[in-house]
Amino acid sequence: MIGNDEHKKRRRMLSHPYANSYILNSGTLDSILSRVSHHLREGIAVSASTGTSVDVYQQAKCCMLDVASGFLFGSENATDTLRDPSFENDLTNLAKATTKNLHVRTSLDWPMTHFAGLVGGNIPPDPTTRGRWQTWITRVITNSYKSHPTKSFSTASLYDHFYDCFKAADPDMGLNDMASFIAVECDDHLSASHIGLGILLSYTMYELSREPDWQRMLRKELLTLAEPSDQSLAHRLANLPVLDAVVTETMRTRAPCPGPFPRIVPDSGCQLVGKYDLPGGTVVSSSAWALHFNPIPFPSPDEWRPGRWLDADEHTVTEMRKWVWTFGSGAR
Repeated sequence: MIGNDEHKKRRRMLSHPYANSYILNSGTLDSILSRVSHHLREGIAVSASTGTSVDVYQQAKCCMLDVASGFLFGSENATDTLRDPSFENDLTNLAKATTKNLHVRTSLDWPMTHFAGLVGGNIPPDPTTRGRWQTWITRVITNSYKSHPTKSFSTASLYDHFYDCFKAADPDMGLNDMASFIAVECDDHLSASHIGLGILLSYTMYELSREPDWQRMLRKELLTLAEPSDQSLAHRLANLPVLDAVVTETMRTRAPCPGPFPRIVPDSGCQLVGKYDLPGGTVVSSSAWALHFNPIPFPSPDEWRPGRWLDADEHTVTEMRKWVWTFGSGAR
């Protein structure tokens, strides 16, 4: 694990592609969104014509994985799990093994090796599954490296940005070291994004299935994307108020990680919210669930009400957004 100073340096170095301006104007993201939506429509049409049931959660995870992998490595290296979900199953199984281990390690502040084994924390991932994953990540990074010199800004992937950043920071860095650094960054993205966002997308569809009026409003708004425009698809999606309200309300009520996020107070101690003095070494945590279901900023918090984001004035919406903590906050 790298130290704090190195982490801060790397975070600054790799920050640009996470800016809204970069994401909204990414030609690569536009391309992959169009491809994934096309494959999704194809799959839904086949299911509808044959009367086949759909595993919505599985489909949602596949959508997110295909988008994330395309943004990371370019459309030519993206997964196609909407049409072949076997690879997504591998990644989910690997993430489950990692999650068990992570839960034990972050929730307990003293060694519990025997107990961890009893609850599954030390169960290693299946070597065959892990081998397929390592083979895939090696292949796409190799392909991305080979195609990097030919990439323009409009077709650049996140890998291309990572490569340029590492190369600029250390021109003498060896190819194997650089590939390892980039693989770690990309693995974190894929492992974290497709399950968490898959949960949110699944619950969005669940809530819409229970609210036909909101379903009709959203459909009407999404159909405007068929109109000619000079803006990117990502930019137009970001400017749809009904879509924003539906997604934000689902993030509030169905956060994929609603439990506590434990942190350790530095040795020097700190003061919490200006009145609680905490000694160093104290474990503190915040809960997305507790914030999202606070009835003061969110009247009737148990209700899924996208209208609260459309009907409120600008000041109220700004205040409500301060309480939405679906993905945490602060420096990563």
